[in-house]
Amino acid sequence: MRSRGLDKILNGQGWFIGTLALFAIICVFGGGASRIDALSQPFVWIAAILLGLVCVMRSGTVVDAETQRPMLFFAGVAGVMLLQLVPLPPSVWTLLPGRSLNEQAATAGGIDQPWRPVSLTPDLTWASLLGLLPVFAIILAFSRMPDTWRRHLVTFLAALVLLSGFLGLAQVTGGSGGPLRLYAITNKDAAVGLFANRNHQALLLVMGLPIIAIWSRMVQFDKRYEAAPKWIALGIAIFLIPLILVTGSRGGLLLLGVAVPAALLLLRGKRTVGHEERIYSRFDGLFKWLPLAAIVVVLTLAVVLARTTALDRLTATTLAEEQRNQMFPYLVEAAKSFFPFGSGFGSFDSVYRAFEPVVLLNQSYMNQAHNDVLQLIIEGGLPGVILLLAGLWWYGKRAIAHWRGTGVVSTTRMLGRLGSVLVALILLSSFVDYPLRTPIMAVILAIAMLWMAQNPNRRQAT
Repeated sequence: MRSRGLDKILNGQGWFIGTLALFAIICVFGGGASRIDALSQPFVWIAAILLGLVCVMRSGTVVDAETQRPMLFFAGVAGVMLLQLVPLPPSVWTLLPGRSLNEQAATAGGIDQPWRPVSLTPDLTWASLLGLLPVFAIILAFSRMPDTWRRHLVTFLAALVLLSGFLGLAQVTGGSGGPLRLYAITNKDAAVGLFANRNHQALLLVMGLPIIAIWSRMVQFDKRYEAAPKWIALGIAIFLIPLILVTGSRGGLLLLGVAVPAALLLLRGKRTVGHEERIYSRFDGLFKWLPLAAIVVVLTLAVVLARTTALDRLTATTLAEEQRNQMFPYLVEAAKSFFPFGSGFGSFDSVYRAFEPVVLLNQSYMNQAHNDVLQLIIEGGLPGVILLLAGLWWYGKRAIAHWRGTGVVSTTRMLGRLGSVLVALILLSSFVDYPLRTPIMAVILAIAMLWMAQNPNRRQAT
């Protein structure tokens, strides 16, 4: 049994705030890489473990009713990874699809077939399992947060977007390479911000538009300056859009076409603050068109000046010439070869080499499939497909619940709508990239799902 003194310490806000702040700092500055061998990854895992332990040891329900579904989903992902690590007898393992090369190698070497797990790279599957620690930590922390803190996560994400944007701007100003780039293996000539990959930076900046839209509706100024949040949001949007272009990410450029109308939709409807309806200024009608007008102006200037790397890359290379598109049929072949059990989470780099054609061999290599849906099928097999479909079903059900109805929009419903937009942007990006391999994006996904999991009809405490 724990002593009363220990209970008092653990249930105080100090430990919780301290470990949450530590986790946030380490995740922000060390969670932008997707590579398992990045030196910052173990520090992110340790910070997540510390935060999780503090949350679990505090008295009360570990996971509240509204956060159970996201927790169960990620627990299902972890469960599949654990099953892939269970050793199987040779008589069973050799019957699994896609294992013939490994079986032949042991036979050719005169080695008895050993007991082996489903995963062809158990060490990388363990690393993928550890990669879920930040997600579980933020879910546990979210369950312990009061409603006011859950709302403040919007401000945190807005600050994260701005920080990464300013850092990216400083990186391109300083030229190729330099000390402002946080990772050794990175896009050295692009504005990557807090990430190692230009596409992940572009996705974060794109998500900044709906985040800022909701922030402008939630922040409360004096009535004399009631319109100020929207002006601030407009200024930030004008700042973000050129940064998205200079990342050189074509995926980010295309996602911009989704984020802009989504942000405008999030600005619609009256909102409530506690039990009082917010009073709108007479300039609100103007704000319906100003963001769109500003975006059109910025994009027009970018095209006319022809100085954006993303537009240059978009027009210089056709999709058919892209290696990522050329490898698509071979990814499908790999998925079929390992179905229904999969090759094991984290194994893509190793197993794809057996399917990669000679014509695609060059000095670079594909550490990820650049299509997380296909990679999920390759590595996770049928269980991965089931989890994906279950997640999409839950997403659709919750999105409808939060977007249904018109009129006054509660804070909970606004957060749920924002969460649905962020999840959609991440999913769309996952068809051409691998954003969820980074701890930052995985945590953002978890926060978005947690917002969606809340009851849209519940009034949040003020």
